[in-house]
Amino acid sequence: DDSGISLDDLQCCVCFKGDASDDNDVLLCDGQNCFRAYHMKCVLPHVSRAEAQDEHADWFCPLCQAASTLLFDVQCEYMGHDWEEAH
Repeated sequence: DDSGISLDDLQCCVCFKGDASDDNDVLLCDGQNCFRAYHMKCVLPHVSRAEAQDEHADWFCPLCQAASTLLFDVQCEYMGHDWEEAH
């Protein structure tokens, strides 16, 4: 990982604590240049243990998910719903 963030320095954006357990691990967002971290039980919707352990799936924090949804909606509004097929 080239983020420069140590796992020991991670703190949840909700509770501001860094303690973690198997059932309430701290997740780091996979969004580009996003360094937000959340406990599995602090973030809404909660993240299950199975979801957190999926090595092949990216996890995006609520803010990155909202930004992605907004960008998609704007692109559809201004470029039409077929914009994905053109690129």
